[in-house]
Amino acid sequence: MKFAVHTLGCRVNQYDAESMAAALEDAGYERVEFGQPADVCIVATCVVTGESERKSRQMLRRAAAAYPGAVLVAAGCLSQRQPIQTAGIEGVNLVVGNSDRRRIAELIEAARAGGRNAVVSLIDAGFEELSVRHTGRHARANVKIQEGCDAHCSYCIIPSVRGPSRSRSLPDMVNECRTLAQAGCREIVLTGINLAAYGRDLEGTVGLADAVEAAVCAIGEGRVRLGSLDPDILTGDFLRRVAALGDRVCPHFHISLQSGCDSTLRRMRRRYNTRQYAQGIARVRAVLPGAAITTDVIAGFPGETEAEFEATLAFIKEIAFSRIHAFPYSPRSGTEAERMREQVPRRIRLERTARLNEAGGLLARMYAASLAGQTLRVLFEEATGDGLLEGYSGEFVRVRAPGPPGLIGKLRIVKTTYTDGETLAGVVQAHSGK
Repeated sequence: MKFAVHTLGCRVNQYDAESMAAALEDAGYERVEFGQPADVCIVATCVVTGESERKSRQMLRRAAAAYPGAVLVAAGCLSQRQPIQTAGIEGVNLVVGNSDRRRIAELIEAARAGGRNAVVSLIDAGFEELSVRHTGRHARANVKIQEGCDAHCSYCIIPSVRGPSRSRSLPDMVNECRTLAQAGCREIVLTGINLAAYGRDLEGTVGLADAVEAAVCAIGEGRVRLGSLDPDILTGDFLRRVAALGDRVCPHFHISLQSGCDSTLRRMRRRYNTRQYAQGIARVRAVLPGAAITTDVIAGFPGETEAEFEATLAFIKEIAFSRIHAFPYSPRSGTEAERMREQVPRRIRLERTARLNEAGGLLARMYAASLAGQTLRVLFEEATGDGLLEGYSGEFVRVRAPGPPGLIGKLRIVKTTYTDGETLAGVVQAHSGK
């Protein structure tokens, strides 16, 4: 039996999809690339925005057309949020939400025997222990250590489809990191829905710094990258512990912003203001000078005036992010923000998104230029076909350098020579890693 997987959305969703793939391989299934003939197709769906929900439905219909006669599995957040509607999409045989993923092989067999089926449970109170054991062609792997969120921001439906915050045990995380390293993984990305909340539900005084230290010890010569964080994690103690690990932890912090205007942040029900955010970034730069700071920004939140938008634009320039991901506000049914008055017209939302991304592009080019002439630790991931290899530095800046295909999947020290937009060029240094 052959199966294919297509994943939409965040790193957590990517991890969940890979864990289901691992469970199917354990059951004797053979994985093939999406688009190749298969008996089973899994689509891991996303609903964080209206656009991602639309794309999820579109991909399910596309998969149904590409795999007639196969068992089509709709998994993930769309299935959890709208199981009946998802089951009604033509061609979908099995609907699996954000629980019961360990039983995916059993559920698929039941669907094959009995036609359509839907298995969407209430979110477990504990952490669902999933696992992945290899990285396929990739030398980077996501490791989920936290699930769910207790924040309940006014625009967000994630707590309703992912449940409350809960953490993975350190021993289980360590075992998975060690297994991935032994399989050739050279970068572990610790990820979660609200990663900064890691450990708050565990006994004792376990926190994210403990998870980072444990992961570094588990993976040998590789490196650890942190997924998206809230600014409250940026304490002096946390940053000093991370800095003490040297280049074993990527100097890259993705710190959620969403708005650079305090009145907008209050309407969003975010748990910080711009002063607190800026202080956190200042602490990062005091302990780790030159670290990359990336973020997400929502354009056109309900009630956002032109002055509030300009405040956000000014704030992202003040912080001097190395990269931003700006996207237009998307109303989500059932949220407080959907019911707010003064919804910003879509045209203005898109226009503001474009202005933010334009500013972000300039900041990204400026940051890349600041790294020119430095030696960076690069994980090579692909060959370009013209004798060059490409990969990412610890700062998550793309680097291109000449080298043999045998360096793909390896960490190497690269002396950068010049910058071309957001991509650096360089030369691999001799004897520079494994």
